[in-house]
Amino acid sequence: MQFLLIVMISYSVPFVVWAVWKKKSSARTFPLIVGMIAYLFISVFRGIARAIVLNDSVKEIPWLFYLLSALLSGIFEEVGRYIVFRWCIPHYDQYRDCVSYGIGHSVMESFAISHVLENDIYDSFLEAGSFITGILFSVAMSLLVFVAVHQLKDKKYLVIAVAMHTIMDIIPALYLCEVINIGDEMLMELLYLVGVCYFSCIVYQHSRNNA
Repeated sequence: MQFLLIVMISYSVPFVVWAVWKKKSSARTFPLIVGMIAYLFISVFRGIARAIVLNDSVKEIPWLFYLLSALLSGIFEEVGRYIVFRWCIPHYDQYRDCVSYGIGHSVMESFAISHVLENDIYDSFLEAGSFITGILFSVAMSLLVFVAVHQLKDKKYLVIAVAMHTIMDIIPALYLCEVINIGDEMLMELLYLVGVCYFSCIVYQHSRNNA
């Protein structure tokens, strides 16, 4: 019974967010499904790239290993979004669609990184909180790439998304390399997330004004 409760707490966040978003915006379900499937394909290709790039010699240099790992995540996830928006679902060109894709992407990522089998009740609440931040970041990145494809049609926003994603993944590496402590890492991630979301909202408003 306790394990069932842990699973419900850990995994409920993405589905609750989707249910609220769908009701609020009358969002279409297909971009959500595409986001979930796309994350699986992105993970496979990213895994192959990591196996090639992050070889034993790179692993001996921690800062280089984490930097390249973060860069690969940024490139594959954001270029993957671009490919999906540009060629896979080009007719799903409303803002509600890119948000739905971002939620779907985050749903699969939540499953991939979950430690539900190792969690207790307290850990499951922490994990649920991390899923909320993951969804916000995924939606923010989706907005930037969506603008690059459908609104301003400017690829610089794809480059910005790759850079922002890379930086987000570098922050935990600072803790793993013992440059900062866990408290500093959490604070930096939170402040950075706020900044990313604010920037994405500014770009969104700019694209709407120039539509």
